[in-house]
Amino acid sequence: AFDSHSAAALDHELDRYPLDEMLQMEPREILDTMLGILGLGQRRKTRLFLRPDIYGRFMTAMVFLPRDRYNTSVRLRIQDVLVRHLNAESLDHSVHLDESVLARVFYRIQLPQDWQGYDTVDQNVIEDELVMAVRSWKEGVDIQAVTVFGENSGVEAAQVWDEAFPPNYRVRFGIDDAMEDISRFTALDGDRPAIYLVPRETGVRMKIYSATAITLTTLMPILGELGVEVTDEYPFHITPRNRDTYHLYDVGLLAGDDVNISSVGKLLEDTVAAAIVGDIAADSFNKLVLHQGLAPNLVAVLRAYGHYLRQLQLPNSLQFMAEVLLANPAVTAGLVEYFETRFDPNIDGVGTEPEGQASAERLEKLDAIVDSLHERIDQVATLDADRLLRHYLTVMQATDRTNVYTGHGWHSFKLAPQRIPFAPHPQPLHEIWVHSPEISGVHFRFGAIARGGLRWSDRREDFRTEVLSLVQTQQTKNAVIVPQGAKGGFYAHQLPDPAVDRNAWMEAGREAYRTFMRGMLDITDNQKTVDGQRIIHTRDNIIRYDDADTYLVVAADKGTAGFSDTANEIAAEYDHWLGDAYASGGSVGYDHKEMGITARGAFESVKSHFGTMGVDVETEPFTVVGIGDMSGDVFGNGMRRSRHTKLVAAFNHLHIFIDPNPDPDVAFDERERLYFKSRSTWRDYDPDLISAGGGVFDRSARSVEITEQMQQVFGIADGITEMTPNELLKTVLQAPVDLIYNGGIGTYIKASDESHDDVGDRANDPIRINGEQIQAKVVGEGGNLGATQAGRVEAARNGVLINMDAIDNSGGVDASDHEVNIKILIDTMLAEGVINQDERSDLLLSMTDEVAELVLATNVAQNALLRLEEGLEDDWTPTLIRHTAWLEEHAGLNREQEAIPSEEELRKRLNDGEGFVTPELAILASYTKIQLMQDLLDSPLVEDEWFNDWLYAYFPQTMQQRAGDTVLRHPLAHEIIAMLVANHVIDTGGITTVFRAQEETGADVRTVVESFLAAQEIYLINEYRRELEALPNSLDADVRWEAGYGLRRLTDRLTRWIIHHQRADLLMEQRIEAYQDQVQALLPTLTDMFIGETKQRFEDDRDRLITAGFSQDLAARSARIFEAYSLLDIVELSESIDIDARRVAGIFFALHEEFGVSNLLELITGLSRHTRWDSLSRVSMREDLYTWLTELTG
Repeated sequence: AFDSHSAAALDHELDRYPLDEMLQMEPREILDTMLGILGLGQRRKTRLFLRPDIYGRFMTAMVFLPRDRYNTSVRLRIQDVLVRHLNAESLDHSVHLDESVLARVFYRIQLPQDWQGYDTVDQNVIEDELVMAVRSWKEGVDIQAVTVFGENSGVEAAQVWDEAFPPNYRVRFGIDDAMEDISRFTALDGDRPAIYLVPRETGVRMKIYSATAITLTTLMPILGELGVEVTDEYPFHITPRNRDTYHLYDVGLLAGDDVNISSVGKLLEDTVAAAIVGDIAADSFNKLVLHQGLAPNLVAVLRAYGHYLRQLQLPNSLQFMAEVLLANPAVTAGLVEYFETRFDPNIDGVGTEPEGQASAERLEKLDAIVDSLHERIDQVATLDADRLLRHYLTVMQATDRTNVYTGHGWHSFKLAPQRIPFAPHPQPLHEIWVHSPEISGVHFRFGAIARGGLRWSDRREDFRTEVLSLVQTQQTKNAVIVPQGAKGGFYAHQLPDPAVDRNAWMEAGREAYRTFMRGMLDITDNQKTVDGQRIIHTRDNIIRYDDADTYLVVAADKGTAGFSDTANEIAAEYDHWLGDAYASGGSVGYDHKEMGITARGAFESVKSHFGTMGVDVETEPFTVVGIGDMSGDVFGNGMRRSRHTKLVAAFNHLHIFIDPNPDPDVAFDERERLYFKSRSTWRDYDPDLISAGGGVFDRSARSVEITEQMQQVFGIADGITEMTPNELLKTVLQAPVDLIYNGGIGTYIKASDESHDDVGDRANDPIRINGEQIQAKVVGEGGNLGATQAGRVEAARNGVLINMDAIDNSGGVDASDHEVNIKILIDTMLAEGVINQDERSDLLLSMTDEVAELVLATNVAQNALLRLEEGLEDDWTPTLIRHTAWLEEHAGLNREQEAIPSEEELRKRLNDGEGFVTPELAILASYTKIQLMQDLLDSPLVEDEWFNDWLYAYFPQTMQQRAGDTVLRHPLAHEIIAMLVANHVIDTGGITTVFRAQEETGADVRTVVESFLAAQEIYLINEYRRELEALPNSLDADVRWEAGYGLRRLTDRLTRWIIHHQRADLLMEQRIEAYQDQVQALLPTLTDMFIGETKQRFEDDRDRLITAGFSQDLAARSARIFEAYSLLDIVELSESIDIDARRVAGIFFALHEEFGVSNLLELITGLSRHTRWDSLSRVSMREDLYTWLTELTG
């Protein structure tokens, strides 16, 4: 009925329906549409009514949807569905909203001209999509999650994610986007973001998925350095139910016309992700990804080499390097190809490469690439770019290994600096360069077996220069141990502010140290002993161009004193064969402070210096100025060595301690108390025990009152009543005391022609003095680098008794090396079942005192060598000058670096009555020992079983007894023997002993050394020397020197005799047995055969030595030493004519007296040694004289 509710509803809908639309509809169409609309009623449903116009140019769509679902975003989604299905060119719309629960949107859609697609339009399909477009976000997620993830997983995902996406996300993205984003969020790996590029008609959208928030200040530089423009950025914070918030960043990117971002999409995604988390740096090198399609790990290689070149002090900036690589793509591609061909373990066509040893096929490929690269570089436009690109190629060619293909986040490279012509000197044998955004580090080794400390550097721009200067000193110091010099240092790039949280700062530094350790071990070979055989293994994915290289050890240095256990943990992580011998001084090792070994060794130098002045510092008082404090190892232990120490002043970075006239016993006890007090300072010193006029003063004070007592002890003028702390310290360092003892950190003495900048220790510039200003009699260097080498030389030339730090404080490195070698032996014993694991630590620590004695014996021997060298007459200087030139040519001595004068300067000194001074002699001795050790190691000498006893003697008695013949299987047995022999020969024979013997005889090193040692064994010279060393310190220094020099002269002459009279191929035992018994039988009766002047001279010398303090027997042995040389001639003559040796000796010495041979020999001794020919002439005349006398005797 017309008045029914349905009629009213129909009338209402007809009124609201667009009139223009109804005028084009057939009545049946109107009826069906109206019935459809009325059928909706108030149900919250989505319906579509679709109709084409009669001309086929337009189509209209009436969409009903729940009113509360309608918004602009929904309208646009509806529009997208219609446009997609109808291929619409344009459309317009109108919206009708009233009290109904349904909203209606009318669309007028313009179709393409001649469009024939209407017959294929499925209204039901479109309506189904509209239902999806109109539904609520939660409903959409719930439904779509099941579709995408499956029934069970989908329901679970919906419960977590249906309310996770914020409104701004829902406006910009649809449900399908959300499903994709859910998958990407759930696939995130920890804090590492995921990056996806979405190409658009203009530019690219980049979506960044992250579990942590990313700030614009982090993101923008990364994208900017890539060379892309950011057009817009939308951040979204996604919070799933009961989960942490995720972060999505939708970024618009534009690149230049020459770049196709899509072609490098994956590389770009990886680069941005790596840069966000800090795995790679955000710098201009990253443009190589976008512009040249390089993978980010290969860009990191070019970056690492760039940083290395900067450390080589190239003037080019990193920005310039990146620009050159970018501007020369052909060369850059060639460099990358070269690197990949050199080190990629998986490239084709290189044959087999056992244990990573590069094959001939690989080398052939590299040669071809190098030829091509040179041609490409020849085309480079500018000289600066040409030079840089050639430098890149050079350092790649000098790289022997890398860990780039191990997949680690840090890159390490093993280089050969000697193959890099532009690398600063010195140029050690091996260098490891470790680089990552977290750390840059360098480690030098002068030999395959080398050791030295690792320091935490604060010099970002030139830490390699810092470490290089230190490794030179370490090489000199290591002359007394098995390994050659090594040194490492690292700079941590990502440290928190220590002023805010020092613990966090320290832990960040320790973590950087761990990365440094891992980087070095990545490219170090490992070894295991299996059935007594040493098996060496190169780590996986390493291609190498050097020999097997397993020996890598580290030690503490500035900033890393507490890191030894950390290093050993990393060694265990890598199953490194050295175990906790990798880093000495850890929790299971020798405690250097408890041993006091460095200070005790330095004090041997102090005792030796004072001994030359006839002063025994263990029984006589002596005044000291000290650098350090009692809580420190080197200073604290140094001030505990003698109860007669009168410490009148000391300072560290905080305080100045002044005690003008201390009571030695009282002061010693108080220093002991401070030493054992945890973290004591000079402020803890009992003020009541400080003598009048003294006190403890802050270095930060404005001034210090100068007392009368200070004026007296420090030589301060009467009118001065106050000084600033720095002025006082500078005066203290120039005080006329007996000893300056350095046990601290810093450089306090330089040469007058050196600037403070040359020194490189700015903190101590205000108090540093010149060597010529020192008024102390002796300088003892317990600490490193307390003086420059030029400063030491200047001090020594002005009468100060000073060695050098490498001599004085070698005890620490010597003890560490013993620890390493003992641990290696103990682990060998473990492997062979000689001991069990439970015994290991106790056995090691039980030998602490024995190790100390072995170490101190080395300190004593080195000082004895220097004291003898100091006393040589000026006519020895020309020989030393020639030897220095030899060291320069053959042993790597760099005069400028080591402050050794030129030959011209030395000749001038000689004319002025001067020669080498002690610090210079110390350098020459070290270089001589190191070269001799290497020469012996390369000779058959180390294979001779006679030297097994030397190997045993290196270890403590306890170790010898427990290890038995396991000692002989020590992996470094040959190196230990070579080191011991080299040190013994130079310490007892003198710096030039081998050089002179070779110069005068032409014999090879092995023959000289074996002859030298045979001479000492035949005559039991070493036993005699030990008796001399046991004489009291109060012995007259000149008498002690004379006795030592007599032994040296005898050994010299015996060595030459053996070289001339024995075959070079004899074994040591054969050399010794040929003469020892007969000589030892004759020696006690030798004096019975003296007559005339010879007898008188002997008796005068013997009596003089007895008066000096020698025992009767020792005096007699010393007095007859000059004539003892003849016994080898006598024994040989006796055997050749078959007459009793005593009878031959009697005739020999009768003729000796008759013809005044002693006088003739003295005349020969007085001849010049200025040239090699002078020396050869002296030797020839002496040998002719003895030959004539022997023939006459026969």
